[in-house]
Amino acid sequence: MLRLGLMRYANCAPFRYGLRSVARDADIQVVEGCPQELNAMLLEGDLDASFVSTAHFLSHRDKLMRIPSLGIAGTHSVMSVLLLSESPPATLHEQALALSAESASSVRFLQILCKDYWKIAPRFSLLTADTAPSTARLLIGDSCLEERQGWPHQVDIAREWRKMTGLPAVFGLLCARHDLHGDQCAEIEQTLCEALEWSAIHHQELIEYSSKASGISASELRKYFSVLDYKLRPHHERSIALFEERSENLTKPLIHA
Repeated sequence: MLRLGLMRYANCAPFRYGLRSVARDADIQVVEGCPQELNAMLLEGDLDASFVSTAHFLSHRDKLMRIPSLGIAGTHSVMSVLLLSESPPATLHEQALALSAESASSVRFLQILCKDYWKIAPRFSLLTADTAPSTARLLIGDSCLEERQGWPHQVDIAREWRKMTGLPAVFGLLCARHDLHGDQCAEIEQTLCEALEWSAIHHQELIEYSSKASGISASELRKYFSVLDYKLRPHHERSIALFEERSENLTKPLIHA
């Protein structure tokens, strides 16, 4: 039985929904979690393959290998990685900015944008239940789609990355442990590609399934799925390389990858 990690957010719903139909004969067990949880499980051998944060793969090339055709990216926007603030990013220099601890990639994208694009140095901290309600914050996942209302400035991190680089933002990669056999990697890749195709063909059913599972409106999910890329192409690879280069110029990462 191959253990496959999927992010528990709506961004992996096309895989989840499609696998219900195409993976009936495949020997695959799906395990869900946030990026940080899946990162750790794959590294510790509790998963055979998983979607993990891009930052995690780049920090652990010695133990992980990519299944290179699949990932999670936003070409022009992503909707689920947002800086929420009472004022524009340029005003946040030396101001409090709270960070979700669920994804190292999202935090690094924000760090890079602060340093290289907005030219600011906020006072970063982890987002907790005690964070003041008015504090600017980086949110990821379904909480962005649910909690963004009411914030005057909703800054899409993928859109800002696109403005700065002209490239899509690749937040997650499909990876496996180095000890996974090539035929097993191929089985996972083929099954996930078939799941994506199934969900594309049965798009309305995917929307209904995802809305029921997440509580997010069908109209919001329809927009959300339209901005996501799952099949990675050369321009995605250029973005990953640039993300790695810019990450190396940062101070100590704020969230462990």
